[in-house]
Amino acid sequence: MRTGWINWNGVYYFCGPNGDMFTNCYTPDGYYVDGNGVWVH
Repeated sequence: MRTGWINWNGVYYFCGPNGDMFTNCYTPDGYYVDGNGVWVH
């Protein structure tokens, strides 16, 4: 199981400590991820 930031084909996703992908929220380090879990920058 992967956790933290994951770069998949040039797109960044964030998975929490239990492996769940974050969506529509801010990550613990303050970055926003959209409804697909993609980092919005």
